Amino acid sequence: MVKGDDQAKPVLNSTISARYTGPRNASNMALIQVELPSGFSADKESLERMTKGLVKRTESEESHVNIYISALNRSFETFTFLAVEEFRVQNQKPKMIKIIDYYESGEEAVTMYDVPNY
Repeated sequence: MVKGDDQAKPVLNSTISARYTGPRNASNMALIQVELPSGFSADKESLERMTKGLVKRTESEESHVNIYISALNRSFETFTFLAVEEFRVQNQKPKMIKIIDYYESGEEAVTMYDVPNY
């Protein structure tokens, strides 16, 4: 829960695990695009905490987060940020996570995730 406006807001802990599975030993710079659930916004402080190690930069747009990574190799790497519920939306639809090799755009992976309704 995050405090703000005299009331705690629900928080979604967003954890992404990724590794490179292409023909080389490692990817080039990679971009992870995460669609945010309706009614949620990325927590700026948690995005700032990510910018060390492999994560070179993060961007937060209205409906998604971009995470720029120096490279991925064959070992799983984990990236975590928080998304804060700004307003309640019922019947959430699945959201997409896409990972793209920045310089080899044909190398990409896409998955969907569900947001629990409560």
